[in-house]
Amino acid sequence: MPSTILIVEDSDLGEQLVEILELEGFIGIRAVNALEGVRLAQEHQPAVILTDLMMPGVDGFEFMSRVQAIPAIAHTPIIVMSAAVDRRAKALEMGAVGFLSKPFLNAEFLAAIRQLLSS
Repeated sequence: MPSTILIVEDSDLGEQLVEILELEGFIGIRAVNALEGVRLAQEHQPAVILTDLMMPGVDGFEFMSRVQAIPAIAHTPIIVMSAAVDRRAKALEMGAVGFLSKPFLNAEFLAAIRQLLSS
């Protein structure tokens, strides 16, 4: 059964990443903001979540806190995607298992997901 991957990204990149996932045999789900991301994470219980940090309204850090507060999805691995590399340490301290610096290569994106799924 294919793994479900949730992408929380407000830009067009989110749709592109879902397309890449589906071409690689994953089930890709996209949320365009953090609140929708929390709802979809609860609903679909994805194997991996990737989130942007800088989103309107609730940011990626608050998104991570909200996900981690819900027992059913609290231990879902989260990879942060951001051009703000100065926030990498905070993301990792908050429990992110990885950090992709934007822009990143499709191969990096897929490798990060595959590494999590194989461990």
